[in-house]
Amino acid sequence: SLMAAALKVPGVVILTGSDLESSKPANEELHKIVYSPVNCRPCFYHVCPIGQPCAQQVETKSVIDMALSILKEPSGVSK
Repeated sequence: SLMAAALKVPGVVILTGSDLESSKPANEELHKIVYSPVNCRPCFYHVCPIGQPCAQQVETKSVIDMALSILKEPSGVSK
């Protein structure tokens, strides 16, 4: 997302165990967030002791749908 922000192009950001508020993109209109709500967030483990439910529960379809919604917008920014 840092490269997309620097180039000012839209993108999808997948947030896993980090704190949603402090990890969200600066431009939420340009960069859309996909995450799975889990009770163990936030965590900052380098190796998850419980199998990364925050990542495993993010559905591929959710990411693809978000990307497609961005691509459908003439400006590349979904509303």
